This record gives sequence, C-alpha cells and structure tokens, in this order.
Amino acid sequence: MAEQIYLVNPTTGKRYRIGGCKLSTTPADEPKFAASRMFADKDLPSSVDLRSMMTAVEDQEDTDACVANALAETGKDIDVSRLFTYYTARVKDGMSEENMGDEGCTIQGAVKALKRDGCCKEKLYPYNIKKINQKPPAYCYEEAKKYHIVDGMTVAVDLNEMKSCLAQKYPFAFGIQLFVSFGEAETNGGIVTMPESNEQGSKKHGLHAMLAVGYNDRAQCFIVRNSWGSAW
Repeated sequence: MAEQIYLVNPTTGKRYRIGGCKLSTTPADEPKFAASRMFADKDLPSSVDLRSMMTAVEDQEDTDACVANALAETGKDIDVSRLFTYYTARVKDGMSEENMGDEGCTIQGAVKALKRDGCCKEKLYPYNIKKINQKPPAYCYEEAKKYHIVDGMTVAVDLNEMKSCLAQKYPFAFGIQLFVSFGEAETNGGIVTMPESNEQGSKKHGLHAMLAVGYNDRAQCFIVRNSWGSAW
C-alpha cells in the first residue's frame, strides 16, 4: 500500500490528502490544443469565469481520487460518477482489478478511460469511499456507454494558451506540487499566492490535480476548483 500523504493547514491543523495525481510514463498522444486556438494573444478577454456552468464543488475525502474529482467537474451540469471514473482510470493505468488500491491515477489514464468506458451518473453510483477499490456493477458500465468524451487535448504550460482554452469555454485539469502555504487558502478567502523563493514544498508527495475554470487579468490570477469540499 502506498504511503498516505497530507497537506496540513498551519493555522487550523486540518489535513487534506494529496499526491493522487501520478505522472504518466508514456507521452501524451492526444491532439494539442494549440492547433484549435481561436484567440490571438491580443484578442483574449480580460477575464473568464466558467463556474456558473458547473455542478457544486465536491470533496474527495480521505482518498487519492483528486484526478477523478477534477475531471468529473468538467461535465458542466451533468453530475457524473467520480467513483466510476477513478476505478476505470486505475485499470487503464495498468492496475489489476485483483490488486486494486487507492493509490491515485494519471490524468492521461483517466481521459483514456472516459473515452473507452464513458462514465455513469453520480446518482447511479454515488461517491462512497468504502467502495473505492470495488469494481462498479455491470449496470454502471451499461449506462456509461451513453456518456463518453470524444477526445482530450493537451494544453501547453503557456499563459496565453491556457487563457485561450478557458476563453473558448474549456476548463482544463492539471497537476501541481503544492507548497506548505497552499493550506492557508482555507482561511484567507481561497487565495493562493506565489510561493516565496525560500518556501519549502510539501515533502514526499507527487502531484495534486485540480481544475482551472477561469482567470482574471486585473487580479493576475487563475480561478481553480479544488476537491476538498465547498467550505475549503
């Protein structure tokens, strides 16, 4: 079993599970978003906010299911099953059904699973961490055939390309390493500032997946949905 790693809020002492976004060992083969850009840099709007198109912020609870939570939130007003996506993503990543463990998954594997298997609705297969390693029932796979993604795209780590993606109303999932100060956002209004040059990163963990849903040029920030509940 993989070691469970947490980020701790230095003010409240509350802890949050991190490290569930694994790095893929194979190059991404999805098309590049750059070929589909509609906005030149000079034509980008000064702000974008896609939150009104989405379901409520979810809570991954004490699991490594951050990738599944992030991708489930891209479904706009369709509430899809995070538990189903997390399971099929791990299978796509190569984890056997006999040795299934709550050890996270890759964004690439989750996207491929959504293309291959689709996803059933949350109300059909609700989020229950006691079932985190159980194979979903056959009826979930049957309903999932109705809800496939056509394809994914890779977005470069480029400011204007990321802004263009959001301006075209496409939220995007990403994984980052968190710094200790990230935990303070719970009590400072949700603002995550750039880390100080001497700030220590959270030790011994991989990446944490979240979903970019907007930006604001005046505030010089991105708007990001996390999966630690609406109160965070």
